[in-house]
Amino acid sequence: MKRLLLVLFSASFIAYAQDDPLQDHFISPEVIMKHQAELGITAAQREQIKQQVRSAQVKFTELQWDIQAEIENLSKLLEDRAAAEAPVMAQLNRVLAVEADIKRTQVSMLMALRKVLSDEQLDQARGVAYGGFDKRAFAAEVKRKVQKQIREAQLKVVRAQREQAIQQLKARKELAAPRPEK
Repeated sequence: MKRLLLVLFSASFIAYAQDDPLQDHFISPEVIMKHQAELGITAAQREQIKQQVRSAQVKFTELQWDIQAEIENLSKLLEDRAAAEAPVMAQLNRVLAVEADIKRTQVSMLMALRKVLSDEQLDQARGVAYGGFDKRAFAAEVKRKVQKQIREAQLKVVRAQREQAIQQLKARKELAAPRPEK
C-alpha cells in the first residue's frame, strides 16, 4: 500500500514536471554544471551553485523523511476499510503540506541559481536545456515575422486605397470633362 501511494504521488510529480509552465524560468543545477565551460561559469559562481545545492539537499533529505512518515501514517489509516474520511483527509493534508514544502525548497533553490547567473548565461543555459531550442528566441523571431507581415499587409491596403483614389479622380475628371457634341 505504501508503495502504491508513493508511486501515485511520484507519478503526479512526473506528469506535472513534463508539462511544467515554470520550466522556462528555471534551469536545473545539473544542466548548469554539465555545461559550465560552455556557459562560462566562473569559480565564484561554481561555489555559489554548490552551496545552494548543498543547502537544498539537506532540506530535501529532512523533507523526504517527513513525507515518508506522513505517507506511512496515511497508509495505516487507509488499512482500515471503515476509516472515517475526516482523519484520512487531515492526514492527506499533512502529506500535501510536506509536498508543498518540497516545492518551495526547490523553487527557492532555483531562484537562487538564477541570481548567480548573468542574463546571457541564463539565455545560453535555456538553449542548452531545450536541446539548442531557445523558446524566447523562437518567439521573438515569430513576432518579427508577424510584424513584417502586418506591415506588408498595411502597405498593400495603403496602395489599394491610393489606387482606388486615383481611379475615383479619373472617374470624376471624365464626368466633369465636357462631352463632345455629336
